[in-house]
Amino acid sequence: MINRIIKTRWNYWLGFLVDGITAFSMLYYVLQMPSSDYLMVLAFVLSGVFMFSLVEYLIHAKLFHAKPGSIFKTFVLGHIAHHKDPQGYDSLPFFFASMLLLIFALVVSFFLSVTIGFSMAAGILMGYIGYGLLHFLIHHYQWKRGYMKYLQVFHEGHHLKPRTNMGVSSPLWDYIFGTKQ
Repeated sequence: MINRIIKTRWNYWLGFLVDGITAFSMLYYVLQMPSSDYLMVLAFVLSGVFMFSLVEYLIHAKLFHAKPGSIFKTFVLGHIAHHKDPQGYDSLPFFFASMLLLIFALVVSFFLSVTIGFSMAAGILMGYIGYGLLHFLIHHYQWKRGYMKYLQVFHEGHHLKPRTNMGVSSPLWDYIFGTKQ
């Protein structure tokens, strides 16, 4: 049943809504605390966005492009489907990212602080939302110029040579890890 759900448009777009509401709720919760330091919250949100860019690269390079017979078979097959139909709506279940980041926030809060846990988790979710929207725009529109055109050409290089250009929202980690084509 879950395999049918993850290929639908409503699951794809509902994921953005759920993740946006979750990120907003986490930030609202943290900012309502009497001891909130807005600059500290902002710093941890930005560190979460930055952290997501590395996570995006590593998941794409190591998980989505693992061998099809690996324990990550579901992820690999889903990503192969994306390579076959780049305009399709294959995605994680709409609740998955928010659920995972809520667990992350609670664990980090237990060991460090609620401000750090929830601010970083909100930043990671914002990075994930940005990645998802950029990926959609790269595949569904023809960009004429600017950074979006650069990302589109960069990502098309990945579809032509799947072991290169793993970053979708940024080529930074491809430069660092030597996978830029």
